[in-house]
Amino acid sequence: MIRIVIIENQPLLRIGIKNAILQSPVMHVCGEANSGEKGLAVAEKTNPDIVLVNIQLPDMNGIDVTIAIKQRLDCKIVILSNHTDSDEIVNFALSNGASSFVLSSSEPETLTSAIALTYENECWIDHKLTSKSFLENRSSKNKQFHKGKKYRNCLTCAEIRVLNLMARGLSNEQIASAQYVCVATIKSQIHELNQKLEAKNRVHAVLRGALLGYINYHNVICEALGET
Repeated sequence: MIRIVIIENQPLLRIGIKNAILQSPVMHVCGEANSGEKGLAVAEKTNPDIVLVNIQLPDMNGIDVTIAIKQRLDCKIVILSNHTDSDEIVNFALSNGASSFVLSSSEPETLTSAIALTYENECWIDHKLTSKSFLENRSSKNKQFHKGKKYRNCLTCAEIRVLNLMARGLSNEQIASAQYVCVATIKSQIHELNQKLEAKNRVHAVLRGALLGYINYHNVICEALGET
């Protein structure tokens, strides 16, 4: 029996995923959670074979949840995502501990197939998520990939605040003023978060941060419009 934990913040989607899994006679949902922190606690308590993780959770992004789980438990991670156009985010997830990448809108049969293959140590990626060239490249490197994964450090709270201010288009001087620190501190934080996100520049960092769920665009837009 494949024991599964679901970490998904949307109730209807979580119910749909659970129902799809329950259709399989060889799979069992042993826990579920609607946030990253709760998901980590459930996973530690139940010690599942597979954890399904939404890449965008209300308190943590799915990559950070993946890293935390892989550091604590010997289980496999299947990332759930709505993104369909980023080879980069798929590669980033796989490079940081995820075993497979599935669209949240996938058919029930697709999801259970992905879980079963992941359980058998296969790397499963929905063909809609990424380009053919990426899939061929990942397939050719799959054995090497499974020998060892490199884990990045999570962004700190200060770095996440800086990233969100960058998303608003603020300069280093403006960010320093908003954070009540010197410009040199902000430059150091930006350098560090660029390294963690493997970003080439500010724009690249914001794009990657958005894909990973670090940027709250609702707050960004409201603040830009002067709303609370």
